[in-house]
This record gives sequence, C-alpha cells and structure tokens, in this order.
Amino acid sequence: MTKKEPTTNRIKKAYPNHIQSFSPLTIGLAKMLSILFNPLLILPYGYLLVIWASPHQFGVPSFEFFWSSELHRNIFQFLMIYILVIPICGMVIMRQLGVVKSLRRMDRMDRIGPYILTGAFYIAAYMSLPMDEVPPVIKLFILGATIALFIAFLVNLFSKVSIHSVGMGILLAAALLIDRQAGQILQNAYGIGGFFLSGHLLLLTVVVCGFVGSARRILSNHLPADIYGGYFIGFFSVFIALNFVY
Repeated sequence: MTKKEPTTNRIKKAYPNHIQSFSPLTIGLAKMLSILFNPLLILPYGYLLVIWASPHQFGVPSFEFFWSSELHRNIFQFLMIYILVIPICGMVIMRQLGVVKSLRRMDRMDRIGPYILTGAFYIAAYMSLPMDEVPPVIKLFILGATIALFIAFLVNLFSKVSIHSVGMGILLAAALLIDRQAGQILQNAYGIGGFFLSGHLLLLTVVVCGFVGSARRILSNHLPADIYGGYFIGFFSVFIALNFVY
C-alpha cells in the first residue's frame, strides 16, 4: 500500500516557488494576519463582538458597562482560561515533550493532540457556562466551534484542512447572526435599523475572511481545497449548533 504523500510536499509540487513570487512586505502582512487571527483567538473575538454589537443581550446598555460588572468580568475570565490559556499552555507542554514537533507549522499528525485537548476544554467551557447570565448566542458559538473542531479532526485524518479558515468560517457565521440580532433589537426598541441592519459588520467580516484565507495561501501552508473546506466546516457547524441551543 502506497503511503499518502504529506500535504506540504503536495503543495510544493503543485505550486513550486510559490512564496518566492511575493514581496517581503506581502509575506510579512500574511504572517501578521495569521497571528492576529490564530484559531484560538476566534472565540474571544466572537465574545467581544457580541458585547460590542449587542450588549443588551448581557443586560447592560453598552460595551463599557459590561466591564463594570464583576460577574460578567469573572465569566469572561473563566472562559478565556478554558478556551485560550489552557490550550496554549497544553500545546507548549506537548512541544516540550516532543508530542508536537513544531507549533509554527504542524503536520497532520502534530494536530491530533492539540485538537483533542482544545476540544475537551471547549466542551468543559460549554457545560460550565451559567445559562442565566450568558446569552444563548455565546453558548451557540462555543458549541459551534466544538463541532467544527471535531469535524476538522476527522477531516484531518485524510487532508490538512486549514484550521485558520475553519475559525474564520465560525466568525463569519457569528457576524451574520450578531448583525441580524442587533438589528432586530434596534428595530424593536427604537424603530430604526441603524448601522447593523445595513450589513457593515457582516461585510467587514467577509473582507477579513478573504484576507486571512489569502494569507494562508501566500504562506503555502494549504491547497485551495483546504481553505474552502475550512470555511465550509466552520460556517455550517455554527448552524448545526443552532438546532441544539435554540
């Protein structure tokens, strides 16, 4: 039986000298976007997006008032520990123990441990959230991210799907739902649509998704199918979760 060729080798054969065709500035911007939109940061971004766009769902009138509530601050800190701090620390430990060869450019086998660790703490965060104090949309995004992570884990057994684009697919679905909810709240409360009903939030997210996907292609980390497949997994996982949360 022929051993499957690593994704990195397939990329080099399909696109020889790909990265050399871009300027150092373009490559630098691509690396910066990849860091700013690291998959582990997507849930924190989504949480902050809900606070900013629709603070009324937390029972506060504005983004600033959210941080004056000790309860909301504690819940946010708890979530950051579960969905960000512990997974990062766990991956660093895996790297030190040799379970993961590199944190910068993981191959498919390197991803198995981080997928399992992160998925386990996403589930723990989802089960531990106080439903009365956190709007359902937050639980929706965490559950959607968990579903997307385990789908990506299964796909990873056959192909190196872009986990960056999975995260951006989740963020795009989040922006779509937040934009709609915030617009409905403004419409019901004041009879006006305002900024959100015009779709600016969604449009901005689509643009960012495009930039991040382009960044991953520029850095030659993935084939086009890996990028588009990631968007699909992330986006539709949120809508799968929609059936469970609401």
